[in-house]
Amino acid sequence: MKKWKQKLNSELDRVIPDLSAEVRFAPIEVDEKEVLKMEKSRKQNFTKWAYSLSLSCIVIVFAVCLSVYFGIRNPATNPPQVGNSYTAIVEINPKVMFSVDDSGKVADVTALNTDADVILSSAERLEELKGIEIEKSVKKFVDYCAKLGYIDLDGESAVKISHSGKQDDLIKTVNSVEEYFREKGAHAVVFQKQVTVEKLCEMVGLDVETTANKAIEDFTRLSNLYTSRKWANMTDQELSDLYNSVVISKALKNIVVSKINRQIAVKDQIENINGINEQIKTSENNPQLLLKDYWSVKSFNDSYEDFSDEFKWLMIAMDTAIDKCKNEYGIEIKGIIDLEALRTFYSSIDFTAITDALERVTSQNFTEYLPVMTAFLEIVGEDVSFVDEYLNIPKNKEEFSKKSDDYLKSLYNFKEGKNDELYNYDRQQITKEEYDDYVKSIISSYGSMELYWLSLQKQ
Repeated sequence: MKKWKQKLNSELDRVIPDLSAEVRFAPIEVDEKEVLKMEKSRKQNFTKWAYSLSLSCIVIVFAVCLSVYFGIRNPATNPPQVGNSYTAIVEINPKVMFSVDDSGKVADVTALNTDADVILSSAERLEELKGIEIEKSVKKFVDYCAKLGYIDLDGESAVKISHSGKQDDLIKTVNSVEEYFREKGAHAVVFQKQVTVEKLCEMVGLDVETTANKAIEDFTRLSNLYTSRKWANMTDQELSDLYNSVVISKALKNIVVSKINRQIAVKDQIENINGINEQIKTSENNPQLLLKDYWSVKSFNDSYEDFSDEFKWLMIAMDTAIDKCKNEYGIEIKGIIDLEALRTFYSSIDFTAITDALERVTSQNFTEYLPVMTAFLEIVGEDVSFVDEYLNIPKNKEEFSKKSDDYLKSLYNFKEGKNDELYNYDRQQITKEEYDDYVKSIISSYGSMELYWLSLQKQ
């Protein structure tokens, strides 16, 4: 009996909408004469009113019971969700939609912005995310985002999950992502939000009056890539303009500037290595009598035993600097001759003009500075053949599609290589207690996880 009453009350709460505060507390204007007339006739009409109310209550209770028994729904506010189909949107900066079928497996993954296209541009990566439980699929996707640097594993990051399925499925997905962050030793958090199928359809421009199963069918018919859907109905001229504004002015600019900054970093690292070597040579704690450079000392005692703490610190600092030069820049310095050759090479290059160009270049004037930049890259030995390929503007949709695919794949490789060291850095794992305390501190500081998420989006 108690369960029936609870179900009845729950159904009444759903059927009868809540009144807003504005309606509930609005003042009611009445006429005093009308009030006296109503009071006079109240007693006369009470018996008739009570009888009518009783009949009305019987009708209402009977209707609600039918609603509970047969599962009647209001299609305008709550379209039926058949089976276990549902959708979820994951936002980091890459934004994707996961469509889950009746079996509880991911049927498809759809990119909702260009950053998501970078990850889903590979058919292999796309297939890897499909055919498995959503918590596993989302965890894999988050890992790809971390590999490409979309998630700062050493800073502040957050993932937003909007979910139209059951609360249990949402909790599983959130727990899976939080477990990933704890394993990676990252202080990144998950903001979860339960949404309706209508809202998710609205976000991707589909009919909002639909069932969950129909929505899944519509989603899976969409192209997986956001850019493909965006330019599908464009004219050739519009495609050309889009290519200039996105691929050349932004993507090519970022790649060229990144390569130049890399060469500046190499030059600085070589000077750093030379500076440490000079400290080793002039240290009073250097055990060598004649050849006092780092490599000579290391060949004499590579375990650093019997060295003073200060001198041992210098040798370890040199180890670290040389390893960084090899691992990050692909330059191996085997001895003093290699070091001097590199110093001579980089000191012969005028970095003033390229530094000035980096300070002045924007997306709007990039093509003006491109000749100076490519000339610099050629001098330092970089392959710049990719620049001409990028500047070859596609003439039709077929060429544009090919260029778009090539660009997305090259951008993935570029980002993965650039972020490789940060991603693979061995961090200490975070315990669940530590992670939960961190989440509580975020909520305490910002008021809610949603406000924290919004603050990160403004950065």
